[in-house]
Amino acid sequence: MSMNTTDIQALIDAIPARMADKGLRQPDGEFCIRANSTPSVMLKWWKQNGISNTHYEFLRADTPAEALDKAVKFIAAMPSAEEAKRNTFLEALAKVVDLGNELGQDVGALVSEMKRLSENVITDQRKVHARRRRAA
Repeated sequence: MSMNTTDIQALIDAIPARMADKGLRQPDGEFCIRANSTPSVMLKWWKQNGISNTHYEFLRADTPAEALDKAVKFIAAMPSAEEAKRNTFLEALAKVVDLGNELGQDVGALVSEMKRLSENVITDQRKVHARRRRAA
């Protein structure tokens, strides 16, 4: 697919909104063409745990259209905003359980709750994937 700068700009302009829909903070996207290199898209956002914790993702391809398509697919494959919040919570809970174990504390109730929440996440993921397959 042949693209001009207007096409590229329109696609890259839509990237931050797609990222924001996934719950990402301060999302941004850049398209880059450099000498002796392939076209690339850089995605950037702040991780949940602090403003100085910036995450970058670089996606390269042979053509501008392929690079932009990779970016769109990368974002689409990310967890939803709610799934990301749940994952962040589960990661924090796992750290608390590990700390409790290190300090010799009873963490049985926390471990049970973690297992229940994790099973819910797996069930939810199966439902999401089934809906996506039906929609395709």
